[in-house]
Amino acid sequence: MATNKAPQGENNVEWRTVNIKDVKPNPKNPRVIRDKQYEKLKKSLQDDPQMLWARPIIVDKEFVVLGGNMRLRVLQDLKYKMIPIGISDWDEKQNDSFTIKDNNSYGEWDWEALANQWDTKALSEWMDIPEEWGFEPELSPTFSDESITQEEIESKARELAEQMVKEITYKEIMCPACGHEFEIGE
Repeated sequence: MATNKAPQGENNVEWRTVNIKDVKPNPKNPRVIRDKQYEKLKKSLQDDPQMLWARPIIVDKEFVVLGGNMRLRVLQDLKYKMIPIGISDWDEKQNDSFTIKDNNSYGEWDWEALANQWDTKALSEWMDIPEEWGFEPELSPTFSDESITQEEIESKARELAEQMVKEITYKEIMCPACGHEFEIGE
């Protein structure tokens, strides 16, 4: 087992490359992955294996996964022998906290920026695009009419994005605990 130790300082994580057979899935993992997402993750790791080294699987002292259960499944399927891991030196509460926080999505997508600044075909390979946005990334626009300018394309894209935002409906919800009223989009 090769050991590549990072500075211990505040993070208390030891970095190693280990046999994949030594790493165990977390029986408390609260996340699941469905076929479509599994295949996207698999393709992602096949296309860009360096991502695994940039974001290794995090395990506890017994080599139980805290962050990266889905990646572990994919790597097993891909017949990896050795994988990079970070071994936490945290207590059980910190391990549990990390397991949830690592799987939490804190931000949200700026769909207008995605539609206007990214290759939609590539996006459809990397992520799930909600159908309700009317965003069909598999259909990459092509223009043979040279009279259409980039400015006209961008203007129409902004107009469509504004239209999509206007079509979102909101419901008023009241918190049963405190009575605070707020709106959520549907």
